[in-house]
Amino acid sequence: MERIFLLEDDATLGRGICMALCGPERTVVLADCVEQARQKLAQTQFDLLLLDINLPDGSGLDLLRALRSRGDATPAILLTANDLELDEVTGLEAGADDYITKPFSLAVLRARVNAQLRRRTAQPAARMEIGPFLFDFEQMYIKVANGESYDLLVPSDYMIQRLIEEDLLQKLDKSKLTCMDKLADAVKGLPYDPNNDYSVPYFWGTVGIVYDKNKVDIEDLEREGYNIFLDEKYKGDVYLYDSERDSFMMALKALGYSMNTENEQELKEAYEWLVQCVETMDTEIVTDEIIDNMAQGRKALGLIYSGDASYVMAENEDMGYFMPETGTNLWSDAMVIPKNAKNPDLAHAFINYASDYDGAYDNSSYVGYTSANQEVMDTLSGEGGDYEGIGAYIPRTDNENDEVFVYNEDTKKIISDLWSRVKIAASNAG
Repeated sequence: MERIFLLEDDATLGRGICMALCGPERTVVLADCVEQARQKLAQTQFDLLLLDINLPDGSGLDLLRALRSRGDATPAILLTANDLELDEVTGLEAGADDYITKPFSLAVLRARVNAQLRRRTAQPAARMEIGPFLFDFEQMYIKVANGESYDLLVPSDYMIQRLIEEDLLQKLDKSKLTCMDKLADAVKGLPYDPNNDYSVPYFWGTVGIVYDKNKVDIEDLEREGYNIFLDEKYKGDVYLYDSERDSFMMALKALGYSMNTENEQELKEAYEWLVQCVETMDTEIVTDEIIDNMAQGRKALGLIYSGDASYVMAENEDMGYFMPETGTNLWSDAMVIPKNAKNPDLAHAFINYASDYDGAYDNSSYVGYTSANQEVMDTLSGEGGDYEGIGAYIPRTDNENDEVFVYNEDTKKIISDLWSRVKIAASNAG
């Protein structure tokens, strides 16, 4: 069931939009003021937000800014009578995914809503719940920060850092863990949790370039690194991944900067690099579509996670995986227990199960992402293993330019804003 949230103080228009958008598999929740909107958004997760700007008790634009500042990436369309070009630019830069001026056709609104929901469907799954366990990559922080109780979370490195800093996790009871000695040394003691007081690694890997060996010259990759995404020899044959962090990582590394830079000039240069890419290379910005598309050889190259590259290479022997010497993102997902977990003993037991050989083997073999269990990693990459000879399966650990993401709220806001502008540039270029 698709859930749409509508903030609109004009009762007649609100009813009309609800009637136009509701259906057997879609519901619309209406609020007529900002305060009511805040309450409903805190209670329910939506697939799309439709926000009026000018309301009696505040601004839908300010509400959107507040949502984005908390990390809420739910697609949003602004509906407003403000029709100046500056108003539209302001709305998009505040984090809106689309901007529709009143009056508008309900048929056009319906089409643009459908387009946003199609894009969201193509995104990697934001959350998966199994019983009391939550596996989440986008909305998890909002839920935990709002006090919702889960027994186990599996966030990425930078988010674990944030949760620790905000005192939202409990320390692990290591007397209840039997798994730590089974994990690869390279994925333990990472900067966000140097003593593994809060986290047990689950999957880990890198970000790199998947490429068709029949179309891409390895010498180009070795010479240009990420700058191959600006090489017009490959114009129209390139995928970018719809991830602001990893796209900016690529651009910053191409320019010789740290992916954790806080320097606004360096971030501006990375933005300009990405704009040049989307304006000159006829790039296609995708999410999980890149996996099957590259397995089928539809484009020459693209930015991809190592686990997805492992699958692509297992499906198509003509595909390769390359990590530039200028560095990449060494990422990890890990299991943590929230401070308000109701069943911490059960959570510790699940961590042991997921980290032990059988559970870790089944997970890694199925999805292609590298297990933190050393024996599983050796088995799957060794002779007769599912990923024998597939270099993407074994993360690189000997390059001093590789980095782990560090969470910085101010930098995150800047990058999020700039990435929205990159996507606008890509849309205009198309």
